Amino acid sequence: MKEIDATNLSQENIQQLESLVLNTIKNYSVDTVYFKDRNSKFLWNSKGHSDQVGEPDPSCMRGKSDFDYFPEEFSQIAYDIEQKIMETGEPIIDASETWNKNDEEVVYLMSSKYPLYGDDGEIIGTWGVTRDITEIKLMEQKLEQAYQKLQRYSRVDDLTGLYNRRYYSEYLEKIISICDRREDGRFAVIAIDVDDMSSINERYNKQCGDNLLRLIASTILINIDKTSTAFRTGDDEFMVLIPDIEEEEALRVAKKIQNSISSEPLVIDSKQSESITACIGICIYKNGMSITEFVSQLDRRLFKSKRSGKNQISI
Repeated sequence: MKEIDATNLSQENIQQLESLVLNTIKNYSVDTVYFKDRNSKFLWNSKGHSDQVGEPDPSCMRGKSDFDYFPEEFSQIAYDIEQKIMETGEPIIDASETWNKNDEEVVYLMSSKYPLYGDDGEIIGTWGVTRDITEIKLMEQKLEQAYQKLQRYSRVDDLTGLYNRRYYSEYLEKIISICDRREDGRFAVIAIDVDDMSSINERYNKQCGDNLLRLIASTILINIDKTSTAFRTGDDEFMVLIPDIEEEEALRVAKKIQNSISSEPLVIDSKQSESITACIGICIYKNGMSITEFVSQLDRRLFKSKRSGKNQISI
């Protein structure tokens, strides 16, 4: 087709242009373009569409349907949408579709579907445009995973894998707010302080100190249930928050942790190990206590244990 002037088109030029446009869309559109009859059978397809489903030519798709190329569930959803479009005359714009191509490959699509009108204005089928957004979707997933990882790292102590002091403060405020909305709302915090931590660092090395902190963290996790949450809130200080617990049960958990710590020596090398103990303070939160009052009371309990000697519990 020769170059034409858009401001001075003859009827012949217009017909040639329309044919050119249609062929261009058919052969070069990156998006898949398709027209269907009232039974959702293909009338016309772009080359991109036939390439997508592995047909050598768009004409091979004529008279077939999504059920011939895609999983049944995927095809049924498309069919139901197209029937609704023909019933209502309302298009569906930018609908997300997930094509489980095989056990390992998932293709993400974004499609817009419209009613197809005949010369008399009656709806005779549907037509649509679908774009492969798999790369975009996978990038979004990677970004979300990176964000979640960043969020986790901002809340987790790198050395022990327990939640850190920052998250302890957030969590404490949150659980107090929840408890205050309940008549019998209560929880316990068990504060654990390792005895002679500075001595371990001075007599041996920082690596031994780090190993000790990891040992304490794992010991705590082994001795609490899934409803409890453990934190490392200082150099040698740990907290365990246990929801909906009475004082007697909190004391039992604290003794269990303390006994486990004292029964698991820190291995220095093949010939040497150190016995470890910890002081513990326990505080039970009850409705109406302020966070300042609660934290202060917990600190006093822990200080009382440390002042009384090693391996002590105060409640």
